[in-house]
Amino acid sequence: MSPRRALHDPAVAIGTAVCLGIVLTLAVFSVTRSWDRERARLEFQREAERAGGAVERALAEGLDLLQAVGDLHGASASVSREQFRDFVHRPLAYSRGMRSLMWAPRVADGERARWEQGAGRGLGLPSEIVERAGDGRWTTAPRRPEYFPVRYLEPAAAGGLTFGSDLVSNVAVRKALGRARDAESPVVVDDGAQTSADDAELLVLLPVYRAPLRLRTAEERRDALVGYVAGVLRVGDIIESALVADSSPLRVRLARAPHDTIDPLVWRKPMHLGAETWSLQIAASSAYLNAHAGRRSWVVIPVGMLLTAGLAGALALELRRRRVLAQAAARLEIEMVERRRIAAA
Repeated sequence: MSPRRALHDPAVAIGTAVCLGIVLTLAVFSVTRSWDRERARLEFQREAERAGGAVERALAEGLDLLQAVGDLHGASASVSREQFRDFVHRPLAYSRGMRSLMWAPRVADGERARWEQGAGRGLGLPSEIVERAGDGRWTTAPRRPEYFPVRYLEPAAAGGLTFGSDLVSNVAVRKALGRARDAESPVVVDDGAQTSADDAELLVLLPVYRAPLRLRTAEERRDALVGYVAGVLRVGDIIESALVADSSPLRVRLARAPHDTIDPLVWRKPMHLGAETWSLQIAASSAYLNAHAGRRSWVVIPVGMLLTAGLAGALALELRRRRVLAQAAARLEIEMVERRRIAAA
């Protein structure tokens, strides 16, 4: 059968029309889907920038609170427990991410006995400098050249610490103490893991020096160091308070080091936390994409199928009409031939 005759075959013609309809439907679906995804990407970028700015402001507020407590200890030779509690109580209640604040003075090994005798006197608190053992229990800290035991902690027993716990006993914290001291700036303790929005807590350390010295070298800073103010920032609370309701499907994470991978649905911004730079990353979750991708593209398929079915039906009716007309014309021609033959006879 020639191609021209094949097109006159009803089955071939209808099949061809259906195939063309399906191809056109899929093409329109692909184009519309791309438009929906691009619109979702642009909406995500706007939402991420707004959410990222809110998270950044919340973190800055937490660092400002930490700096204020550091200024309190730097400006006064002695801050009582009551003064510390009164100073931090209201800011902690309204903070969007700071879960606890503590003061850890510098205690030389030669001053340990005197510090342990007087630090918890009359308060019903432990009178030892302690550290957490491998089994999780608190045990007496071994002798070291110097200690940074927690003396004030609000609220009590927050951040997994307790009165007298030595910050130096943790390797990651000890390294961060040195970095903060030499940089004269807040430092976030880096445990080598990425920080997620679900359960992560950031321990931020701020060195406090004897005032009013102007410290120019790392050696001067080490000599003038009197202790550390530390704060526990809960990332999940910061993000929960910062994100607006319609941004909840976004996944927010603080990473210690930025990633070079380019992803149009991951928004990144470097964040300066004290002396170090972290990466704030906001990714579009599947729930966000489902909510913002739109359904216009999916409407194309049933509409296209209905149009294709309608076209196929109309074509079938037209072909049937033509077949009927052709049959009628053939009968008429036969009848006319027969009449001419009779008339000629």
